[in-house]
Amino acid sequence: MWIQNTDTGSTWFVEDEHGNKLLKEDRYKKVQSPIKKAEKNSKKAADKTTDEENQESADAGEKASDE
Repeated sequence: MWIQNTDTGSTWFVEDEHGNKLLKEDRYKKVQSPIKKAEKNSKKAADKTTDEENQESADAGEKASDE
């Protein structure tokens, strides 16, 4: 499981047994894998870029038809 120290922001992978012990303390929390989180953020950024490009193309098409 992935654990984050809320005081330092450090994140690391530990065995479930050790992670469960750490989670009993307030300064640790279970977090999503940094790799999965990065992949999800990367996909969101790519989707946003595609949406913006599509909007720009639509706007350009409207301007061309107005002229």
